Amino acid sequence: LTEAVLKAERFIGKNLTLPILMNILLEAGDKTITVTATNLEMGIRERVPCKKGSDGAVSIPARIFSSVLQSVQDDIISLEEKNATLSLSSDSSHYVIHGVVAKEFPILPSIAHGVETSLPIEAFTSAITQVLPAVSLSDIKPELSGVYVSCDGGIVKVAATDSFRLAERTLFLKEEKKAPFSFILPQRTAHEIVRCFSGEGDVDIVFGDNQVSFSSGPLFIISRLIDGAYPDYQQIIPKNFSSYIHIGKNDLISAVKGAAVVSSRLNDVTIGFDEDKVEVMSVNPEVGKTNITKKAKVNSVGKISFNYRYLLDGIDVITGNKVSIGLQNENSAVLIQGTEDQSFLYVLMPIRAM
Repeated sequence: LTEAVLKAERFIGKNLTLPILMNILLEAGDKTITVTATNLEMGIRERVPCKKGSDGAVSIPARIFSSVLQSVQDDIISLEEKNATLSLSSDSSHYVIHGVVAKEFPILPSIAHGVETSLPIEAFTSAITQVLPAVSLSDIKPELSGVYVSCDGGIVKVAATDSFRLAERTLFLKEEKKAPFSFILPQRTAHEIVRCFSGEGDVDIVFGDNQVSFSSGPLFIISRLIDGAYPDYQQIIPKNFSSYIHIGKNDLISAVKGAAVVSSRLNDVTIGFDEDKVEVMSVNPEVGKTNITKKAKVNSVGKISFNYRYLLDGIDVITGNKVSIGLQNENSAVLIQGTEDQSFLYVLMPIRAM
C-alpha cells in the first residue's frame, strides 16, 4: 500500500482552486484497495491486495497519508472509514485522518474506441529512458517538449529532439499488421511511466481522443497528449559519412569526462582523431587545458567539437561495450550508435554548427 500511495502522490495536483486534487481516492472492494490520484492532466490507479474488508471509499490528503504510512513501523495495518474520516490502526499506532466524501473526487476518464497495442515493459521503459535527455525544455515549440511515439506496421519508434540533438529507439511489435498511429507524450508522463512500470510482461497501450493510457496488471496510467505535429525528423538523420570512429564506450566516456573538468562555459570539448587513436581535448583560458588519448579504429584524420553534456547524454544510454561515430565534416551532424545494438541512434550537432 505504501508503494502505491507514493506513486499516486506524484500525480496529485497543486491547484488551489481545486484542493480535492491534492487528495487521493481510496476504494475498498473484494480483497483489494484501489488507490487513485489525478491532476487532470494525468492520472494513476492501482489495485493493492488486502486480507479482508467491506466496500467503502474516501478521499484523503495524499501527503499526510503517505507520511503516516511511512512512519508506521508495523507490517500489518487496519483501515476503517466512517463519515469521510479514515482511521488507521496497527499494533503500535493509531491515526485519524479527516477526508472528503468519495463522490467529490474526479473520475478518471476512459478511452472509447481507441487504437490498442502492447509492448514489453522493459523494452518500452528503456526506450523512453534513452530518449528523454533529448526532450526540449523550452516551451517555444510545445511539440518538442515531449516524447514522440509512432507505429507503422510492426515497427514502433520512440523519439525526442530539442533541435540540437535527436534520440530514437526502434522497437518491434509481436503483431506486424497494426494500423499506423502516433502521439506526443508529455515529458512528465514519460518520466512516471519509467518510474511506475517495471518487471516482465507487457504494457497495454490505448490511444485516442487526445489521451493515451498504459496498463499492466493492477496498474493503470492515463494522460493527456501534447497537441501539434511532430517534425519529420527522419530527414535529418545522416546517411553518408566520410569518417568513422569505433571506440570502447567506457574509454570515450572517461575521456570526455576528464576533458570536461577544464572545459569553458560553453561546455565544449574537441575530439581529434587519426588512424589508431582518439584525442579528447579541452581549453579554458581561465583554468588551463587537457588532452586525453584513447585507442580507437579510425579511417581518416580530423577533429570536431561538441557540448560534452549533450555528447555524454547520448553515449551513456547506448547498450553494449563499443560505440560507432559516423561524421561528414566538423560542421555537420554526427550519428552515434552502439556497434552491437543499432536499435538506438543519437544524432548530435557539433558545437560550432549550433
